[in-house]
Amino acid sequence: MSETRQATQASSAPPAPEAEITSPTTAGDDVDEQDQQQSTGTKAQANKDMRNVDAGFNDDDAVDPKNLGKAMNFLNDVTEKQKAQKTTEADDAGVVIGKEDVELLMSEFQLTKGEAEKALRAQKGDVLTTLRGLVAVA
Repeated sequence: MSETRQATQASSAPPAPEAEITSPTTAGDDVDEQDQQQSTGTKAQANKDMRNVDAGFNDDDAVDPKNLGKAMNFLNDVTEKQKAQKTTEADDAGVVIGKEDVELLMSEFQLTKGEAEKALRAQKGDVLTTLRGLVAVA
């Protein structure tokens, strides 16, 4: 009976794990495999992102040509005004104004130094024309 028991125990024992047979690889193969996995992951993420972008857009949300035209005209107007202002500022920067003229405008019209200089530059440094213009406004 002991022989039968031993035979039964031997047959019920789990089979010994078989050694996994792998082919020899080199370090270069591992690097190529990792690069492939990374590029596949990156490509997969990019494709997923593109599907998400496309999913939120439909033809009903298209831009109205009239509103687009208005927006473009507004931008063109703003750009032209900015260019004109830069040109004016560049022209005004070249005007030489006298310190006495600035002080006169500051004392007589209670202007700040910046306001007085701006008024004189607008009139190309001519103090009489600036005075006439400020008197007409006041």
